[in-house]
Amino acid sequence: MVRNRKSAAVLPLLLVVSCGQERVDLPEPPDLSPVVKRYDKPTAPLTEESIGEILPEKEEVLATFDDLGHLDPVVQTFFSWLGNESKESALLLAEDGVETQHQGVEVGDSEFEGEGYVEIFRICSGWDAQAPVSEETNGKVKLTAVFSEEGFDPVFWGEAESCRQMFEGHKILVDGKAAVHTGGLLQGEADAVLTVTFDGSVDVDGKKYDISFDFRLVPSIFRTEISLSVNEGNLVYFMEKPEEDASPNVLGFVASNGVWTCNFAIGGACENKKTGEIIELSL
Repeated sequence: MVRNRKSAAVLPLLLVVSCGQERVDLPEPPDLSPVVKRYDKPTAPLTEESIGEILPEKEEVLATFDDLGHLDPVVQTFFSWLGNESKESALLLAEDGVETQHQGVEVGDSEFEGEGYVEIFRICSGWDAQAPVSEETNGKVKLTAVFSEEGFDPVFWGEAESCRQMFEGHKILVDGKAAVHTGGLLQGEADAVLTVTFDGSVDVDGKKYDISFDFRLVPSIFRTEISLSVNEGNLVYFMEKPEEDASPNVLGFVASNGVWTCNFAIGGACENKKTGEIIELSL
């Protein structure tokens, strides 16, 4: 065991690796392939007949997401540490003041060999910036990642237990499980796509939402995608922004019959970007 200086907001990080013929029992990442496929290949078409079913579904989902601050509290709770874009992120976190354990291999300055997994335990920041950081008061988050010599598995997952934090002046309380498929993020791809699932509850200033949802983020173009279920399968609603703090200026759907950009104002319509077909909206 190696003990470094302790950080008030971090609990131990457990790093377990195999060496030579010795093997460790790896935890099994959640299978997010069906969720990723749902976003990659929506199964329902956008038609004049289906648009009436899709719009109410979109508004209901967006109303919940708007109340939750456009998903950001969930992303912040579980995945704010993903800025460490390589296998060395485990070591960077260890150097930031956590307790590290390892088995069967020497952990060098920048790399470790074999396969294994990382468990990260973090105390949440809480609602009072002046109070001492306390796991009992603030709650905690546990994150798990599996790796091999080729790098991290693309799926990270974790659980929040009574995680209290402030977000843009609001008191947030998160309980539940989340997972993210990181796409090419850890390989340094500039246009990496993150697919996120969450099942649990989010409390915003005392108003509790019991929710189970998934969404996709494309950070390079400030794009958020939400899968909508309809009778014929699913479509993906998307919102793009010109810059991070701006309002969305490109809205539309990805359907089995193409990509459609939409104007949701009264008298608006959706247009197929490839064929030019127009579907008028009855708003």
